[in-house]
Amino acid sequence: MKKRILSLILALSMVLSVLPLGAFAADPPELVMGANGLPVYSEGTVGHNWVYMNGTLCLLYGTFDFSSTHPQNTSAGTQTAPPVACPIEIESDAEITGGIFEKAVTNNGGTIYDGTFNTMVENNVVSWGTLGKIVGGAFNGTVTNKGTISGGAFNGTVENNGIISDGTFKGGVINYKTISGGTFQNTYSVENHGTIEKGTFEGIVANNNTISGGIFQSTSNVTNDGTINGNGIFAGIVTNNRFISGGTFQSTSNVINANDGTISDGTFAGRVINNSLISGGAFQNGCSVTNYGTIKGNGTFNGEVSNNAATATIENGTFNGKVSNNQGGKITNGTFEQEVINNAGGEITNGTFEQEVINNDGGEISGGTFKGTVLNGNAIITGGTFAAGLSRNDGSVTGGAFNGKTGLTTKAHQVTVTNGSVSQVNGVDPRNADGTTGTAWDLYAYKGTTVIITADTEIFSLNGYPISGAYNSSYPYTNNKKIVKFTMPYNENVVLSTGELVMAGGYPIGSNNGANNYNGKGWAYSAGNLSDPTDTGTLHLWSGTFDFNFADPTTKITRTDSAVACEIQSYATIIGGIFAGSVKNGYTIENGTFTNKVENSGYINNGTFAGNVTNSGAVNGGVFNSNATLINVTGGHNITWDAAYSNAKIEKVNGVSADWAPCVVVTELTKTKEVIITADTEIFSLNHESIGDGNCKSSYGSDKTVVKFTMPDGPVVLNGAITCTDLVMKDGWPEDSNGGTIPCSGTGWSYDHITKTLTLTSGEYDFSSTEPVQCAIQSSATITGGTFEKKVTNNAGGTISGGTFQETCSVTNNGTIKKGTFKDACSVTNEGTNATIENGTFKNMCRVINNSTIENGTFKNMCSVENNGTINNGTFTYKVENNGIITGGVFNGNAKPIGVTGGHNITVASNAKIEKVNGVSADWAPYVVTSNATTREVTITADTEIFSLNGQPIAESSYGSDKTTVTFTMPDKDVVLNEKINYGDLVMENGWPKDSNGGKTPCKGDGWEYIPNDPTNGDMLLLTGSNQTGGLYDFSTIGDGSAVECNVFVGKPTAITGGEFNGKVFNNSGILGGTFHGEVDNMGPGRIVNGTFKNSVENNGMIENGAFHDEVKNNGTINDGTFHGKVENNSVINSGTFNGKVDNTTMGRIEDGMFNDAVENNGTIEKGTFNDAVKNNSTINDGTFHGAVENNSAINGGTFNGAVTGSGTVSKNITGSGTLNGEPITKPEPEPEPEPEPTPKPEPKPEPKPEPEPEPTPEPNPEPQPEPTTYTVTVIGGTIDGKTSVSAKEKDTLTVVLDQNDIPDGMTFDLWSISSSKLSGDINVDYRAEAMTFQMPAEDVTIRAQYRSAEIIEDAAPSPLATAATVAVGGAAAGIVVWQGVNLGVDLYLANALPQGVPVPTDRRALALLLWETAGKPEVALPTLYGDIPAEEIELQKATRWAVQNGLMDAADKKDASFFDPDHYVTKMDVFVSKRKNSVASGKKHGILKEIEQSEGAVPCWKKHSTTFTQNSSCISIRTCFSALPPARRP
Repeated sequence: MKKRILSLILALSMVLSVLPLGAFAADPPELVMGANGLPVYSEGTVGHNWVYMNGTLCLLYGTFDFSSTHPQNTSAGTQTAPPVACPIEIESDAEITGGIFEKAVTNNGGTIYDGTFNTMVENNVVSWGTLGKIVGGAFNGTVTNKGTISGGAFNGTVENNGIISDGTFKGGVINYKTISGGTFQNTYSVENHGTIEKGTFEGIVANNNTISGGIFQSTSNVTNDGTINGNGIFAGIVTNNRFISGGTFQSTSNVINANDGTISDGTFAGRVINNSLISGGAFQNGCSVTNYGTIKGNGTFNGEVSNNAATATIENGTFNGKVSNNQGGKITNGTFEQEVINNAGGEITNGTFEQEVINNDGGEISGGTFKGTVLNGNAIITGGTFAAGLSRNDGSVTGGAFNGKTGLTTKAHQVTVTNGSVSQVNGVDPRNADGTTGTAWDLYAYKGTTVIITADTEIFSLNGYPISGAYNSSYPYTNNKKIVKFTMPYNENVVLSTGELVMAGGYPIGSNNGANNYNGKGWAYSAGNLSDPTDTGTLHLWSGTFDFNFADPTTKITRTDSAVACEIQSYATIIGGIFAGSVKNGYTIENGTFTNKVENSGYINNGTFAGNVTNSGAVNGGVFNSNATLINVTGGHNITWDAAYSNAKIEKVNGVSADWAPCVVVTELTKTKEVIITADTEIFSLNHESIGDGNCKSSYGSDKTVVKFTMPDGPVVLNGAITCTDLVMKDGWPEDSNGGTIPCSGTGWSYDHITKTLTLTSGEYDFSSTEPVQCAIQSSATITGGTFEKKVTNNAGGTISGGTFQETCSVTNNGTIKKGTFKDACSVTNEGTNATIENGTFKNMCRVINNSTIENGTFKNMCSVENNGTINNGTFTYKVENNGIITGGVFNGNAKPIGVTGGHNITVASNAKIEKVNGVSADWAPYVVTSNATTREVTITADTEIFSLNGQPIAESSYGSDKTTVTFTMPDKDVVLNEKINYGDLVMENGWPKDSNGGKTPCKGDGWEYIPNDPTNGDMLLLTGSNQTGGLYDFSTIGDGSAVECNVFVGKPTAITGGEFNGKVFNNSGILGGTFHGEVDNMGPGRIVNGTFKNSVENNGMIENGAFHDEVKNNGTINDGTFHGKVENNSVINSGTFNGKVDNTTMGRIEDGMFNDAVENNGTIEKGTFNDAVKNNSTINDGTFHGAVENNSAINGGTFNGAVTGSGTVSKNITGSGTLNGEPITKPEPEPEPEPEPTPKPEPKPEPKPEPEPEPTPEPNPEPQPEPTTYTVTVIGGTIDGKTSVSAKEKDTLTVVLDQNDIPDGMTFDLWSISSSKLSGDINVDYRAEAMTFQMPAEDVTIRAQYRSAEIIEDAAPSPLATAATVAVGGAAAGIVVWQGVNLGVDLYLANALPQGVPVPTDRRALALLLWETAGKPEVALPTLYGDIPAEEIELQKATRWAVQNGLMDAADKKDASFFDPDHYVTKMDVFVSKRKNSVASGKKHGILKEIEQSEGAVPCWKKHSTTFTQNSSCISIRTCFSALPPARRP
């Protein structure tokens, strides 16, 4: 190529040399390409920065865009130039930015930015080092790159001897230098002989050099015959024949490490098959490794590893996943954190195994540390350390160290540490089967197994041999005697001694039962002469403290009864034990039993010495035998028998048998003075006093031949005569009476063994600490306790204040019985002048004969009483036969007492039972005598809660542990419990009548009654009318205002005006307001005037208004209201807003209303506005329909603005903008087409205009005559022509007729009320007539029948009140006025109560100001201003704050008191209630009500109560009240 360039330059020089000088006068031409793809110039042309010669176009400098015919000036040429048809050479200062090239392109240091190259491209480096650059373009032929490629799309083969940093390659790539970027999409291979640093590879890659980066996708399979390191990411198959020392191999990547491959590092998430060597790397969870080669080094394996075939070896590594060792695989080391399965042919020789190892059939374990359990199948274990032992063994175990004996054969022998434990074996802590760390090894090992033991204490010997050679034992660490290494012997257990003395059979363990010398910590044993049976050997105690009551005298863990058989030479301290051999004491004996001779040169502070004692030291305490030889043992006191027992013998002292004559040394240094004597006869006294704690702390042992006591500072005489003072009982007899056989006495008592009688003359006696008293008692003292089975006589002055007197006991009382239990067949006779039973329990079949006085007591079960004296009080459940006087007490009527009179009964209402009286159970019918009772207090326990006593509530303080028990003072009359409580006004608390005990107790009051647990209606509150509120109940103000939890029945003539209700409400009268969360049953006479209903409502009466949020079933009349749920109409809908679906059944009639959801009509629609779809299966007579109507029956009239479809009949009279079966209902009139206005022409000169032709006048269409307007009459409580809703034109004459079936019970017709002001003042209309005739006004009219009490006598003529009432109809006020017959007349009240000329307020702003101004504008503190009232309106701020603080009005939101909502609408009823509250609070009455109360002869029909006025029961109606006014003020 260089030669070609030189030849072109030489030719160019020759051309230039032959040109005439004139040729240089013109500028060289710019390059222009012809239609044939060649320059338009002839060969040899030298252009501006280009040369065309020998068929080759050489670009020397500048930018060339061959997509134009003018590559150097594209604006001058055509933009669709033909492909270049000649070869191109690009020099270092030239660049191509576009075009199509059909011939070879050679880039000699230039730049290719774009273009399409359909044949070979050479991207070269010129000799002076300038690199050819390919930045972009499409290359469809072969590209040889020696420069740089930083972009472009390459569809052919690329041979790279330079640098590829970017681009898209779809053909094969052979890389000899560097790939640092790009996307290699071809399915052909990338052959790398250089370095791949970066890039994305989608096809096959053959690496013969280095891959240090790049992304190799799942479609890219890599064969590595070089090195993979760095940060490459591999998602496809990688076959490694050389080295992998880095990279990330994803879960989709399978890595095959071939025979000569080595993996030393990298991250692997997919499968790895190793046929060669893995020496490192991170193999993640999910990466399974199958090993046929070698794994060693520091690799980490988090997934499963299968070690397969005889060539497979795991030499090291950390394995956090499951490992299977199969088919001859070997594990020679490594750390294994999860389960390992060693299968047939597998061998484990070493390693650390943290979890369970399963050694399956044919597997072998010869070494290793196993911290989890090992399950050995039909396999072999020949060695290893097993910290958790075997879980099962079905194979062969011949070697190893195991924690626990499970699965081992008898050839495994135990290793123990005397007075210690094995804490580690071969450096491994013990493990439990659940994997937790154990406390110590239970070590078993097989012969020949070498183990290193770590104990929790120092070890001095192994099976009695020092640690220094036997069993190959040694200390691995010279200065640490807790660690010992040894080889397990053939057929014996191993005992490691800590050096502490341990005795067995009277000799130290390790001495071979005294035959061998042995030593330890602070002691040594010298064996005796085996041929001399008297030479038992000598145990030398050099230092420390030894208690031979234990097999381990220094650690004192295991007690023993074995005596020390060998001789003792002690320079230590002996604190206990039994010594059969002789003892030489050179230091201290604190205690012990010494049956042989003792030589003391030290100190003896205590002990029992049955043999000879030679003392050259000090004896400070101990029991010595005077019958033996005692040398220099002085200062002791003897223990001897009384002369009367001279033949008695002491057989044992402190449990030691000998021919005893005890001599006890007691000094200040004596450790214990306790002595235990065992004799051949019973011992009953010590130094002439009875055996007992008060006598030398003496007590008996297993029987009376054994006595333990504290040695006094003097001699002791056994069984001397007893001199006593206090009475001591034993086995039911005075202790000194020898079981009642001998007399004895003491202070205040004496016992006669002839009469078997114990006489008590003074003091107090509690016999509770002994067996039942077996002797009779004569007492003038006080008995406080005990059990008595014989006769007891309580003499005058004597007292029984406790004790149990059994059935075999009879009691004669001449003194006082204050307490005690007299049971079964025990008889009690209360006789003597001053004999008194003050209290006590007399039960079962006890018989009591009272000849004196019973002040109190409990006489229960079948205890009968015969009274010949006086009973002042007591509780008697059984028979009482009275022959004397009874002034008080509770008797059981069911036991039919004889002669008991003057009492009063206690009963319980309903079927409840009295279970206890005064805590005594019986089948009770209490009969209480109180004429002169010492106490009248009675405690009753029933089987149900007690809530009332003689109709009055029970005070909380009178209850016991619960409300089934009550204590009260018995009145002088019968008592009835749980009668209904009769209260006055209803007060609610926590949703229940206050006195109902949270709804559990029935109660009633003025016009109300509460019945709990009614079988039909549940918990029911009945409202029947009262003086409390004139029959009006606002449950938000009655009590605490909580939601009512029980069901409510609203009876006549009452009404609910407010509150919340969670139970069901049965309305037989009126609902004027409230929120109802439960169901509502509006019964036949019932009316709903207002309220919010959250649950379903069944209406059999009338709905005037309200908000209904759930289903409504209408069997009565709906006059108004808002209905959000489904409505099933089985009767009449006169008006209302219906936002849910309406089902107008075959019995239903819709007279009017607004319907915003679908309606299905199976009855009659007379009128209404329907904004959604209507399905008509019956009759539509009128109405406005904005939605689709499916007509399956008959439409007789109406306005339809939607589509009407269906097969039903349709009247021609219907109107509207909708369609009927696709055709417009109303045909639009054709509009005349407007005449086009003439276009004015320009008038250059004024010319006369021609007269316009007169246009023809269109014929006028005849105007249709307007139809007369019709209006609707709605009748409530009557009909017009048999209908409750009709249409009529103005001035039509109509007659409304009363419906007698609608008149409520107890009422009679009063008058008609009419909503139209045009009609209500018509003097020609008789509003009192049951058939009223009138002329239709020009507006819709609602006419209602009004009723009054049937008891009111009709006036002779219509009164002005009747006329006024017709104006007041509508809303909540009208509901009160008319429907109850107690016509209050809200409008009349407000007209008289408000100041002259002040209108009735219509919003909360005006109402607050009215109330405040009426009260005289009182000052009020303003802690905060209402946020929705301007701060400058200070009077309104004061008025609203004052009205809320005084309870006359509420804030807008009770939860957020910062808003008042001053513009909110208020009804006349709101004004009436607030005004009445203000009047009551200020003590003022206004207008008519004031005059009524002040008029002479006025009927007392209103009384003040709370914040409202309520009607008295004597008041019949307001009409009667008004009749009491002066004529001028009567309405």
